[in-house]
Amino acid sequence: MFRGVASSLGEGEDLMETIHHGLVRASDAYVLASLERERREAEVIQIGGQTIQATREPDGAATLVLFDATGAQLVTHRFPPGQANAASVLDALGMERVSPEDELRLGDYLRSRAA
Repeated sequence: MFRGVASSLGEGEDLMETIHHGLVRASDAYVLASLERERREAEVIQIGGQTIQATREPDGAATLVLFDATGAQLVTHRFPPGQANAASVLDALGMERVSPEDELRLGDYLRSRAA
């Protein structure tokens, strides 16, 4: 029943080459899918006692969502990561007073996402 399938794969070096290319394609697809999942997964950041959910969009933009203490969405801010700094993001989210440590941490996060 499978005689035709096995003979179409080739022999010896041809078979090894076919297997090698198949494994390379499968490995590449796995790595790309993993990177896409990682890029789209939300990261939770605590800034100024507030919860911010950060995601990376398929077009490269970043989206930050500010939640209240009950988990209700308050504000959403979408921006190109390379063109934002901590002060502008905090202003867009309406978070005027945060500690210098929190602002530094947000700045570090923004720089890591701009790369």
